[in-house]
Amino acid sequence: MEVLSTTSEEFIEKVKEEMNYTLPTKINVMGTDFDITYTTEEEDPTIKGKSGVCYSLLKKIKIDQYIYLDDADGSVSEAEKSSKLLSLLAILRHEVMHAFFFQSGLDTQCSFAVDEMLIDWLSLKLPEIVEVMKENHLVENRSLEC
Repeated sequence: MEVLSTTSEEFIEKVKEEMNYTLPTKINVMGTDFDITYTTEEEDPTIKGKSGVCYSLLKKIKIDQYIYLDDADGSVSEAEKSSKLLSLLAILRHEVMHAFFFQSGLDTQCSFAVDEMLIDWLSLKLPEIVEVMKENHLVENRSLEC
């Protein structure tokens, strides 16, 4: 069994070393910074049974390290590591989607803003949506001259 990282910083360094990818530790959502930590149920019982959580009042996102770390004998192929990183990033996108709904106030105004199925769909399809928007020049930040 692989020994789990004891700190968020150690986990971030492990992912960087293994996958050449730097995980974010802070993200700005509609002008508000949210701190991101990567933890375990043992370190932080508030994430027990959850892959991730977004605390709107505390402006914190927590992601469970178990998503990436191997709980077997430590022999994981590059393809498996890549798949685990993609899963971790999908869960992070999911929690960021929650942060956007929270910051916009929609969580108190309508039920769809906290609908886990909708949040899952948005977080999984977001890369495709962004790609279509970019391909069709629908996300450019320039003013139109008429």
